[in-house]
Amino acid sequence: MVDQDDDRPSDDGRLSEARDTVMTLNPPPRRRLRWALAAAAGLAVLLGIVLVLCSPGMPEPPPLPDPIDPPTRTAVQDQTVRRLMTTVGRSRLCERLQGTLMPLPGRDAPPGRDGGLAPAIGRFWIERCLAEERASNIALRLEGRGWTWADETRAGPMDTRFTVRGVLRFMLQVDIEGSLDLGYSESTNVASIWLTPTRPPAARLNLQGEVPVQAESGLGGLFDILGQVLSSPVESRARPVIEQFGANEIARRLSSGLTTTVDLCTGQLDVHQGALGDGETPLRPYPPDGTAWIDNQRVEARGGAIDAAGPWDTGGRPLRVDIEVEQGGGVTALVLCEDQARLVIEAFLGQRPAPLVTPLAQQVVTPGTAATIRTRDLSCPAALIVTPFDQGREPTRYRYRIVAGDGRQTPLATCGH
Repeated sequence: MVDQDDDRPSDDGRLSEARDTVMTLNPPPRRRLRWALAAAAGLAVLLGIVLVLCSPGMPEPPPLPDPIDPPTRTAVQDQTVRRLMTTVGRSRLCERLQGTLMPLPGRDAPPGRDGGLAPAIGRFWIERCLAEERASNIALRLEGRGWTWADETRAGPMDTRFTVRGVLRFMLQVDIEGSLDLGYSESTNVASIWLTPTRPPAARLNLQGEVPVQAESGLGGLFDILGQVLSSPVESRARPVIEQFGANEIARRLSSGLTTTVDLCTGQLDVHQGALGDGETPLRPYPPDGTAWIDNQRVEARGGAIDAAGPWDTGGRPLRVDIEVEQGGGVTALVLCEDQARLVIEAFLGQRPAPLVTPLAQQVVTPGTAATIRTRDLSCPAALIVTPFDQGREPTRYRYRIVAGDGRQTPLATCGH
């Protein structure tokens, strides 16, 4: 943020100029009362400025939480297998992660397999991924941009509060180091790979663009006036608190690690943010029905924001999107080639008008209805861009499922009686 204080006269200078002006002017009697009231209001605002600037700063952000204990696992841990997985993971993890749009769940997302039903309220666009081996551990650094919806009120000095309500755009760097474990449950025929942090994850978040922050107070509306006069100072004081709070929240979510599961009977692969037990798979918005999917997510989006998911490489096969609006207004859903989707995301992050694009397929989904969007055979990785209709505060909640080709399952083992 550009500091504009250098070119402006000091408060003492302004008061001196105002005093000289009042002394040299001799206004008509009818105007004197109005000038006196204006001067009193100005003095009240200046008094408020002094009180705010001299009062203690915003409250300290919450400390970084301790990592969540990993679940008890029954799988036998073999150090040779772990080293093999670490070596393979170092070369393949970033290949899978870079360029993807990771869903960001809200703070109220439950732990365990129920967390797979929680809606995403933002995305982390992983634009750079670095992986290295550290002894028997793997260390990941993820960097990129993203956005999330915020509706938070935080306490401030002098019985005041500031509220952040709107889209927050950010740059994010995440460092996570952990061990890889492999397990298999014979009772459920589910193989699991756990990435369990061996030290607390670290996150650094920097807000980009305008921060939708407002000052609030119960002091007779005085802070409403100050909020208008001091819009930049209020934002500058709130910004570091929001950045630290957001970084700590992301680190807290990652402290329970990541779980990848494969159902050998169906071939269904799933990745879950959090720890799951042996043989557990996350619950998903579209329950199992014999269809193989490559993404299965619930989203909450509000007016002024978009959601972007993918990209998915179908190997030249068609893409099918099952989508249902569960709450709130309708949405417009576009299936775009990755390069076209990138243009839309870049414009959104840069707070620029959406560019003209050529969708592979599109659909308007009205409230309370479901739709299926189909593409022809694809020659490019595809992404899904969803824009809600409703411009109000209430979120639009929807679920989607991405299916490649005919959605036929490919079992990895023969199961059944």
